[in-house]
Amino acid sequence: MNQFVRILILSFVSHALWAQQFTPIAHFVNNQQVYNPAAFGMHASKLNFSTFSRLQWATIEGSPKTAHLWADYKYRNMAGGLNFSAQGYSGYSNTEINLNYAYRINISKKWTLASGMRLAWSNHAFSTDEFNIWDQQDAVISSSTYQKSQLKLGAGFHLNGRKFYAGLASADFFANNKISLEGDTAESFFKRKRNINAFMGTRIRLSDAYNLRPNIGFYYYRDNGLITQINTTFEIKDYFWAGLTFLSYGSASIQLGTHISSRLRFAYAFETQALFGVNLNTHEINLLLTMDNLFRKRKD
Repeated sequence: MNQFVRILILSFVSHALWAQQFTPIAHFVNNQQVYNPAAFGMHASKLNFSTFSRLQWATIEGSPKTAHLWADYKYRNMAGGLNFSAQGYSGYSNTEINLNYAYRINISKKWTLASGMRLAWSNHAFSTDEFNIWDQQDAVISSSTYQKSQLKLGAGFHLNGRKFYAGLASADFFANNKISLEGDTAESFFKRKRNINAFMGTRIRLSDAYNLRPNIGFYYYRDNGLITQINTTFEIKDYFWAGLTFLSYGSASIQLGTHISSRLRFAYAFETQALFGVNLNTHEINLLLTMDNLFRKRKD
């Protein structure tokens, strides 16, 4: 029975994870660069590095694992950035590296609007060497090993104010070779289905030290419909924050974070979901490092 449940769960996630999309993450508020090239340069600091790892459904052997790194540098009204991600479960793997550029214009003293472009290279692969849930005599699976690569072009917009932000992006607005397990083989550029992500949030000032930050994210994945992610975070400025996130497909998570130093922020998220009668727990760790003025000499 446990083996049967594992097969059902991994079959379910294969549809959700490998259709050229990125799994919704708990710490999406501080890592919008994962989804939107226009979000590069959105932080107050000029030079940032962020990394997170996600162990999804930790109690299931062969469950999805994600490692991600992004970095950005802001100069005047421009920002450039690099994204690297590696995802895998059982015998499947997906590696992507992308370059990003964002340009910002000042609408007013309080508002800026950024547009961004992304050039990405993705590699999708399946190997029976790591695929441990199958019949060794199954000729169909044993002959299904593949490795495919593609180039993608993405675009996005990001509106940022003192107390509000909103972003909209498509990470695969154009792809030179559609790799889709769902059969999206349309040759026409305008008929191809695309993934679309949107985020917005605001800051409610409770006092000089305390803030409340409601956020919402939307993920539209072709043939999977719309996924909604709702988050509310309570923040003690420059010290600690805690948040709750709910996703429309039935998972909930709690996030805790702290400023280890003026440059380093650490956050952890615990997510739980019930699927096929099994409670599935996910762990996510995020580090954000700011490097402004790191090598500047102090004046006597």
